[in-house]
Amino acid sequence: MKERTVVIEFPNFAQAVAAYEAAAYQKALAVLGNAVERDLRIVHAVE
Repeated sequence: MKERTVVIEFPNFAQAVAAYEAAAYQKALAVLGNAVERDLRIVHAVE
């Protein structure tokens, strides 16, 4: 099994959620269907 970790930093929590909920991202997820297992997490930064 191949694993990949991707970290993307957004200016704030609301923009991270908006990116996840964006139509283009949701369309990309739909194209992949159940072909991959995902574990997506949106967390507040620790400063």
